[in-house]
Amino acid sequence: MRIGMYEQFKFWSAVTVLTVLIWVAAGQNVDEEKTFKIPIRLMSDDPNRYVAITEPSYQTTFIVTLRGRRRHIKEFSDIVSNTPFFDIKIDRTQPSSTTPTSLSAREILSKIKPASLTLYSAQPETVLAMIDDYVTVHDVRVEPVLGDLKVSAVPTPARVSVRLPGFAAKWIAADPVAVADAERVIRAGSWPDGNFKVKVPLRLKALKDEAPEMQVKMIPSDTVTLSGQIESL
Repeated sequence: MRIGMYEQFKFWSAVTVLTVLIWVAAGQNVDEEKTFKIPIRLMSDDPNRYVAITEPSYQTTFIVTLRGRRRHIKEFSDIVSNTPFFDIKIDRTQPSSTTPTSLSAREILSKIKPASLTLYSAQPETVLAMIDDYVTVHDVRVEPVLGDLKVSAVPTPARVSVRLPGFAAKWIAADPVAVADAERVIRAGSWPDGNFKVKVPLRLKALKDEAPEMQVKMIPSDTVTLSGQIESL
């Protein structure tokens, strides 16, 4: 009698466990819809090309509605929660241009969306991006900015080359000047007799709000050496 009761207990215990497992599995396979906020940045897969969203923050956030099995939604939700930004690489299938290129949200999101999930909607539907090759502009004049100082200052080198995206090269074409904001550096680094020899960072006069993402490079160096003497403070 006890054996029979024990066998029944094992049987119903197994049935209960199996029922729970089936219920859990069924729940995970139920289709579900969820809306995500997905922050995106664009980048080039080629170091010789510049790619970035044109908005001042150089990033955007898509409001995306996806549908799929609950477990797949949960897996993707965990990825989104642990990813501050999705860096999307743009390859050479997108042509270079000196004007903004419109990219569809679906095209961008296809690079990160799991195949198990269906994209129902995405806002904004498109973003504008700059996609252009890097070029080198030669013979850019170096111009020290001296403020109220009266000095004789000799820049070395007197001219530099600049590597930058092609569209930005058009911006500086009318005024190819690299300036060195030298007043403060000279005041701090001059000797008691008024002589000085200091290094000053260079920046492009026509690109006051240059984005770090542009990775503008001065050649041979991003600094200039200024030497001379202060004539009057």
